[in-house]
Amino acid sequence: MEKALHLANQANLSRKELEELHKREVFIEDRRGEVIFAREEGRQEGLEIGMQRLTLGLLERKFSGEITESIRENIQQLSMEKLEDLGGAILSFNSLEDLSNWLAEL
Repeated sequence: MEKALHLANQANLSRKELEELHKREVFIEDRRGEVIFAREEGRQEGLEIGMQRLTLGLLERKFSGEITESIRENIQQLSMEKLEDLGGAILSFNSLEDLSNWLAEL
């Protein structure tokens, strides 16, 4: 029904008015796409931050809070894929040296 009313309204428009209407519709669709993209970027960034915090928390527990600032910075630079790899490798670390070696191999 809404489309039918929209088409009926357009039928009374001049060519210039139709072009302006089309430009506005394209503009609105572009903005809608930008919002969707921004939301997805925000979700991804939130997931990465959450994964970083979880990984750092696990490492702090494993090594009694002895995580250096350098190690923290290295972990915060990891991609989501590498964070997942690190999460799987945590159980195999026996010392901070093992962790540092793992990070150095990247």
